[in-house]
Amino acid sequence: FEIGQDSIEPPEPLSLERLQESDIRIVSYNTLYTGIFDDYRQDNFKRILKSLDPDIIALQEHHNETIADINYLYYLIETWLGDSEWYISKSYSNNIILSRFPILQDKSLISSNRTMCVLLDTEDEIGNNLLVINSHLSCCDNNQGRQEQVDDFIAVWRDWVSLGEGPFDLEYETPFIHLGDFN
Repeated sequence: FEIGQDSIEPPEPLSLERLQESDIRIVSYNTLYTGIFDDYRQDNFKRILKSLDPDIIALQEHHNETIADINYLYYLIETWLGDSEWYISKSYSNNIILSRFPILQDKSLISSNRTMCVLLDTEDEIGNNLLVINSHLSCCDNNQGRQEQVDDFIAVWRDWVSLGEGPFDLEYETPFIHLGDFN
């Protein structure tokens, strides 16, 4: 292996513009110990979220769950991205979802509460409601716990899709996205 003296052209910047105005942009962000409230890190969150201009934000490790904390999170997002109304789910084991689309339902999906979901009213935008699943699986060397959480989710999802036995009713062929910090 040898490192040469050749000059390399700088990379071409990536555009953050939406390909189509109707595109739905989703951001998943592990805030690392509720970092979005940390005065030293808050400007970074603001810059990133403003640049990405999401329609849906799924946060993990958002540990503050008091009404005042939820209101402060709503205030931050509304202040940073306030060109439309925002909706906020309940917090489930430090997972929370914020959306420009009304939240029709939100529930925890697995026994550890490390996976939650929301059903969003996106009928006008995509012709269906959208199911967003947000997970934050166990970290580091907790392989057994992580495996149990995945197994639990798969069992819940199988019963929901095949038997209609989920936390709320889903229309046939409801689009979904599963995101989060899977460790």
